[in-house]
Amino acid sequence: MRGRKPKSYQEYVELGNSRGLTFLDKSTPRSINSTAYWECVHCGRVMHKSYWKVMVYNPCRCRESGLQEKCELLAKELGIEWAGMLIPMNQKVKTSWKLSNGNTFDASFNDIAHYRHKYIMKMIDLSKK
Repeated sequence: MRGRKPKSYQEYVELGNSRGLTFLDKSTPRSINSTAYWECVHCGRVMHKSYWKVMVYNPCRCRESGLQEKCELLAKELGIEWAGMLIPMNQKVKTSWKLSNGNTFDASFNDIAHYRHKYIMKMIDLSKK
């Protein structure tokens, strides 16, 4: 290897922490362009990316979508609470929602936003009474 010395294990851990990822490998790759395993602390997705790609690009797809903000806004509009512990990978993945009466249910963002499940909308309406 010419030039630069490889990044240390601690540097991989620190980069992961700063980008919302957990570094999963037990040792570091030989260069910053070699891939390693990382886990997103927001959605739990495990990915195989290089140090360079984690440093330069969005670390995980869940962070690109803005889905957390969309879920919170939709819940506010409907008078319910988004109770998801993890950010869904996309709008089709089910997440937890909490009604005003305390009941919870699982549905995707799309199911609620596009009124695909009349049963869910009926539950929301009944919880407001």
